[in-house]
Amino acid sequence: MCRKMIYLVSFVLVFALAGSATANKQWTGDGGDNYWSNPANWSGDGGFYIVDLDNATVLIDSGDQTAENGTRIGDYGSNITLNITGGSLTSGQTRLGYNPGASCTVNISGDGSFVNTTYIRMAYDEGSACTINLTDNATADVDTYVRIGTKGAGNGIVNITDNASMNLGGYFRSAYYEGSRSLVTISSNGKLNVGDYYRVANRGDGVLTVKDNGAVDIANALYVPYANGTGTVNLQGGTIHAGELVIEKEDGIGLVDIWDGSLLLDDDVAASVNAHIDAGKIGAFGLRAGEPGFGTTANVEVNYDSGANLTTLTAYTLLAYNPSPHKGQEVVAEQITLSWSAGRGAASHDVYFGTSFEDVNNGTGGTFISSQPLAETSYGPIDCEIGQIYYWKVNEVNMAETTTLEGDVWSFTIPEYLVVDDFESYNDLDSTDPESNRIFLTWADGYKQPANGSIVGYAVAPFTEQTIVHSGTQSMPLSYDNTGVATYSEAERTFAVAQDWIEAGVLQMLVLYFHGAAGNTGQLYVKLNDSKVVYDGSADDIKQALWQQWPIDLASLGAGLQNVTKLGIGIDGNGAGGTLYVDDIRLYRLAP
Repeated sequence: MCRKMIYLVSFVLVFALAGSATANKQWTGDGGDNYWSNPANWSGDGGFYIVDLDNATVLIDSGDQTAENGTRIGDYGSNITLNITGGSLTSGQTRLGYNPGASCTVNISGDGSFVNTTYIRMAYDEGSACTINLTDNATADVDTYVRIGTKGAGNGIVNITDNASMNLGGYFRSAYYEGSRSLVTISSNGKLNVGDYYRVANRGDGVLTVKDNGAVDIANALYVPYANGTGTVNLQGGTIHAGELVIEKEDGIGLVDIWDGSLLLDDDVAASVNAHIDAGKIGAFGLRAGEPGFGTTANVEVNYDSGANLTTLTAYTLLAYNPSPHKGQEVVAEQITLSWSAGRGAASHDVYFGTSFEDVNNGTGGTFISSQPLAETSYGPIDCEIGQIYYWKVNEVNMAETTTLEGDVWSFTIPEYLVVDDFESYNDLDSTDPESNRIFLTWADGYKQPANGSIVGYAVAPFTEQTIVHSGTQSMPLSYDNTGVATYSEAERTFAVAQDWIEAGVLQMLVLYFHGAAGNTGQLYVKLNDSKVVYDGSADDIKQALWQQWPIDLASLGAGLQNVTKLGIGIDGNGAGGTLYVDDIRLYRLAP
């Protein structure tokens, strides 16, 4: 090839590569909002739609959006969120949390839907992570397959709940690569429909949990696992249907644990299923063959229906189970109601409760509190003290009342505080929806009040802050501007029922956590009813981009603690302005 031709080819290649580098659409967020549909939020033209800006939040709440070539959420970037609360996104190849270290969350809820015309690959490479949450009747339809952890040790989570559904034309492969992990949970009438096979794990570690009337339908085989990984299926309610059940196809470790619900398999496979039970690969209520109690207090039942050509697996236990509060749970409450599910053959339930494990376990020390009839599988409310660990159990008395089966001892903890507001209950539902709980409808700000320069929440959903949080998933963003006619900025919550903080007993401190931002100015304060307390730390603390604790001695707030009706958070100072984040307002015995 002549030199001129080499130069020409090189020029064409460089030009083509340069053109391809700008062929994709890149999220910039420069449009002043977080709407996918706003062209000003994107740069480039055609190709993939790529959101790679760290900590970006993108919203689709109406209309039909299309990414024909495909979508990449967290191709290299981290902590990226896509919320689809209405309308739809139709996408070609979809990569979620793809390259090493990338991470993202995709939330699809309500009237939102996702249509994929090819495949979804999530948590693809080493150290990558992705969570898909399908809730509240939302749908996701995938023409071919879903893979988790295809190339490296990624971590993928899929939650399908509250009547939402995911429908696959092809297969579902979880924990595909060595070191990858996947956790798939179907609950509360959620549905997962798989058009081919489902591998709970391949060479990684995968868990499939179905509970609370969730449903999984797999056209072909359910592999637990497929290769040399570790696969676990927890059936805690609802149904799993598969054309075939394959446990430990190669050198992996597999377990199916049945509590509530039914596992349905095509054809008469009772013999092979019973062999798995005998080998300890299918168990009941956390027990398997060879362990004490299996086959006596807990067992798996296998039945074949020739008419339906289905083999059904269910489990039973003679002991009380499904405790609430569950074992080891932390419960923020002053009163507790205990509840459980009855064991098979029970006629009544003897309930024990106390602060000593030994006394509850032995049924001594006055821990027996009630004998409940069969139909009453709850007891309460019971007054509790903060900072205390409680133990409880339920002994089942059988029908003949000649045998009492000792139940397991469960425990829960009341933490050292009571919650005033943790900001976790707020949502973005339309104000006409009976379930709507937008944050600015509880925390009144300066909207339409010129003298009050505060604004609670964001202009578009999500209205809460979901990245800068002290705990949980949400905090309250409070922007303020004490200029013009505004002389102060204050957000105020009015309690629907007056709070009696004296009745809370030994609680002595009101504690809130705030997070500042560079450039913030002004004097932070809290107001309880009409009593105002000014922040006694450094004035520069509200400029610090980190979470800080503010403990307030309740005695300093004066009278009225038996009738707390209003709680305000504000910033004084002429010309003050900025943004403050507030989270975890609590009552403590002593400041943590």
